[in-house]
Amino acid sequence: MSKIELIILAIALSLLIWSGLIWATSKTLSIGGTPSGGSVLLFLVLAAVILCAFPTVLIWAVNKCSEPTTRNIIWGGVITLYSVFPVSVAMGELMNLYRSQVVAEAEEKLRDEKISYEDMVEALLRAGYPEDYLLTYMLCLNRIDFAERYIRENPKARYQNLPDMMYRYYSANKMDDWSNYNDSLSEQAAVIATFLLDNGWNINATGEIDMNGSSSKDRTALYMAISSRDLRTANLLLERGADVNRGGYSCLWIAILMDDAKRVQMLIERGAHLNEEYGESLLYTAVKGNNTGIVKMLLDAGAKPHSNESLFPLVDKQTNPELWSLLASKNE
Repeated sequence: MSKIELIILAIALSLLIWSGLIWATSKTLSIGGTPSGGSVLLFLVLAAVILCAFPTVLIWAVNKCSEPTTRNIIWGGVITLYSVFPVSVAMGELMNLYRSQVVAEAEEKLRDEKISYEDMVEALLRAGYPEDYLLTYMLCLNRIDFAERYIRENPKARYQNLPDMMYRYYSANKMDDWSNYNDSLSEQAAVIATFLLDNGWNINATGEIDMNGSSSKDRTALYMAISSRDLRTANLLLERGADVNRGGYSCLWIAILMDDAKRVQMLIERGAHLNEEYGESLLYTAVKGNNTGIVKMLLDAGAKPHSNESLFPLVDKQTNPELWSLLASKNE
């Protein structure tokens, strides 16, 4: 080829390489998020230098290398170097596309209500679910029969702990939405909790899941049940000896917040701490909620406000004279 033809080829290859680099860079930036203004400026400067260097080196090799072999080696090295990034990004995109297809097929299979145990396990693994989630998934679908078999066949598998499993169940069935309470779901949750406890799960374990605006972290299964208005499971856990003071969040506090007088009474009877240091006292929380019955339980059990708290400003004497009188009688 003549020098002119080689230069034209170099320009054509440059356009191809530039297109590949721009595409690969846009894909990478879309994954990494929006960069800052300074980063964009630096990137544009580096990109201009790198892009201009490609045709410059090719044309330099055409003019300076009299031996075709030397020129071809330089061209091959430069083209290979510049192709690594776009080719690697393209391979990643193909793998993601393939992975998406595999996951879509697995998810479609999982929607089949008549799916077999073997197909469910295979589909969950193909969909990329971690090993410790398989049992949780089966329980969320109320497939106790599958769960029993999975534990039997995988005694050494990693499993999520009790509060994390209950959290997943409540989330999957939208029981974490207080307005979505369903008695049959509460009954099934108690069945699941019983199954797990009978198979050795720790009743006092604390959760590890921490998601945006929703969490089981440092919370016990008892806390999760009360916060989801799952009364059957809460009663079950209390009857089976759950530690009412375990975890980083107070079960008594959440019961007060939920206006759950029965659980408040049960927790007090089982030795729940009444005067722990939180942002506000438990008594203050109860008075703020205007629940006279719960306030009386707490006062009778010995609950006290913090030294810097005043309870009377929280109560409207006209609309809740009973609570006002109760506080006044205890203040005498």
